[in-house]
Amino acid sequence: MKQYHHIIFVVLVYKNIDVLEDFFASLTINDVKVIVVNSYYDDTSLSECQKVAKKNDADFIAIPNNGYGYGNNVGTKYAMEHYNYDFLAISNSDIIIKQIDALEKYKGESMVIATKTVMKTGKHQNPDTPWELKFIYPMLSYALNHKNGLVYTLCHICTRLNREIFKLYSSIIRKEKYKIFSAHGSFFIVTKPAVDVLFPFFDNEMFLYNEEWYLALKARKYNIPVYYIPSIEVLHLEGASSGSIVYSEHDRLSFNILNYKRKNNLIV
Repeated sequence: MKQYHHIIFVVLVYKNIDVLEDFFASLTINDVKVIVVNSYYDDTSLSECQKVAKKNDADFIAIPNNGYGYGNNVGTKYAMEHYNYDFLAISNSDIIIKQIDALEKYKGESMVIATKTVMKTGKHQNPDTPWELKFIYPMLSYALNHKNGLVYTLCHICTRLNREIFKLYSSIIRKEKYKIFSAHGSFFIVTKPAVDVLFPFFDNEMFLYNEEWYLALKARKYNIPVYYIPSIEVLHLEGASSGSIVYSEHDRLSFNILNYKRKNNLIV
């Protein structure tokens, strides 16, 4: 018989072990289980990660570094095979849990939950994308495949405006939860009924970037809503904070996979 825990945390770790101790220290809620997934960097970090996991009574999985989606899919599969639970949280190692009590009222529902994710700078990372901008896909395709910095910057301006408009809207219209397009990948929660429908959350061929949109499109395909719930809050310690816009080959490759599958209805 599978062991039951109220919340399962899948924590993907790469290289930086120090912040993992802070994550565990912030877990003051009862009846949770943590699955630490170490994406290989070197033998030293692997050993240290395993020690921290053991010290905190967490399950430990060592895997090759095949990217964000692969690592979280492995951890989620392990959780599904070994545990019963009400909620499954996908978390970076540099997350501090601030407030999660409001989660209880959504037990048994089918949804993806985007939390109030705040960086040390005060920047809010959710909603990742409040409303889908369909015109962005061809723009990004052109920008990434032609290395056009101007169009790439315009895409980021559009997504930033999307978030700013939502910020204004949510400051005027106060609600318990807001239906959105995508949740930021540093930390999100999936209810058990939604896990059963949406797993695997990500495409293992996408090494890094665009995973949030992949999950958003998959959730929409299966009529699983994505909600931003600001009463559930975490602190993101080390997220990118420079604000710079830099072209990445990983971004191009993963976006091309996403866009091809989106256009051909192959996100399953």
